Amino acid sequence: MDGRRRRAMPLRSSRIGPALSALAALTCAGGAAAHSLGGEDGAGPTPPMKAYLEEVRALGRDLPNGVGVRGVLDQFKLWPVNAAPVVCFNNGDQALRRLFVETSQRWLAGTSLRFDFGSAPGYRNCAGAAKADIRVSFNPADGHWSYVGTDSLSFKTTTLNIGYSQVPDSDVHRARLEEVVLHEVGHAIGFEHEHQSPESKCEDEFDWPKVYTYAKTRWGWVKNGEVDKEAVDFNMRVLTSTERLRMTPYDRLSIMHYYFEPALFKRGRASPCFVGHNRVLSETDKRMAREAYPASLAMQDDHLQKRADIAAAALAPMGLSVPQLSRVGRALGQVLAAVPRKIVLDFDLDRASGNRAATRGPGDFKPCEGQPAQAGDGQATVACEVAANASAILVGVAPK
Repeated sequence: MDGRRRRAMPLRSSRIGPALSALAALTCAGGAAAHSLGGEDGAGPTPPMKAYLEEVRALGRDLPNGVGVRGVLDQFKLWPVNAAPVVCFNNGDQALRRLFVETSQRWLAGTSLRFDFGSAPGYRNCAGAAKADIRVSFNPADGHWSYVGTDSLSFKTTTLNIGYSQVPDSDVHRARLEEVVLHEVGHAIGFEHEHQSPESKCEDEFDWPKVYTYAKTRWGWVKNGEVDKEAVDFNMRVLTSTERLRMTPYDRLSIMHYYFEPALFKRGRASPCFVGHNRVLSETDKRMAREAYPASLAMQDDHLQKRADIAAAALAPMGLSVPQLSRVGRALGQVLAAVPRKIVLDFDLDRASGNRAATRGPGDFKPCEGQPAQAGDGQATVACEVAANASAILVGVAPK
């Protein structure tokens, strides 16, 4: 396993310490509006929003930029190539399930990704299912939402909700339902919101006093009787250049773009960030999916190393210390170990900063602080090492 063939070659003992060397041996041994920001009737932030805000708070206790680090982590929540996520349904009639299954297939064209829905016409029920990676519910009271990528594995109830109880009769409303399914399935396969891409410049376009008013009165984002500004800022302001899993030019046609009321923008409908209801996948959406889920594991490993380069460029300006980089490395290891995968990724902060450091030698790396030389969660072996001069992190995982 070489990560990226170009420089992610942690199998060479001259570049890494004992933890990654041992892991290398293991890896070589085997082969809202449109999408709702809250529930119905001001029910407040959705379950993923609550979970991710708590994650940011936890990261922020150890790191100066918890939001930015969470954006880094999100880059690595892809499903492995050739391992179809198992999907089940908590409820919903056959017509709803069939529409969900058929609509979700639009993401798969030209990719290696496949879903295992079970057998038609009823597909797989979550009740009694021996295994499920994505758990779908149809609950109008909860709005529309999904956890991002492999985060779904951490939850044993609903991981994706569609706020419909039946397929609408009219073509217009059916198209609206299909739009929602496409958006939420986009999250489930690892994509974030387009309006949070820094390329969009949408943060400067919002009328923030009106946004806060909407958040309190329409979306139910309230804390101690006042608008929960922390939740609003986390979900609506620009997060980091890594929040978009692959940095691309702003795509106003993306299915991952939220619809916001014109009143929330300073220039109303004239704002470049105001978009109507995007009903179909954009060409950029399709390209992102093809790049994230290419034909082979080796190609996906290369893609993940490219994401590691982007992540390193985002981490470098933070000026993180060795203990702080260790914290990031441990979190990255947990994300990568969520699914069976064999890979070692090189987060070269020096290179990302434009520095051309000397070739790494023995002793340059040590195990990430707070983690043994090798750590396991029962299913995967995880190794994390950090450069003694805080210039890089090496993170590797392998199935046990």
